[in-house]
Amino acid sequence: MIGLALMLAAGSISSGNDLYTACKSGDNFSTPLCYGFISGTVAAIEADRVLAKMPKAWCTRPGVTNGQIVAIVLKFMDDDPSIRDQDAAAIIMFAMVGAFPCPKA
Repeated sequence: MIGLALMLAAGSISSGNDLYTACKSGDNFSTPLCYGFISGTVAAIEADRVLAKMPKAWCTRPGVTNGQIVAIVLKFMDDDPSIRDQDAAAIIMFAMVGAFPCPKA
């Protein structure tokens, strides 16, 4: 399911502006596209990190939902609209790092 959403999203979402529009539209196609793109991007970044044997960039708590993550990403873009022209995946990554910092070792 996430794979299909990412394939559909690949041609539709590239910038934060694209993502923000999809997430805020409220229509039956764009809302699932928004959720799928954000959750798929988070999963892909995490998978890349594991494969590269890199430390975690963010540390989500147990029980955090996809809905919460979408809200965090949208708030990140609401708080600084000037970033919306940037790469959507980078915006998601920075929103996650800011919202879920890992404890200092």
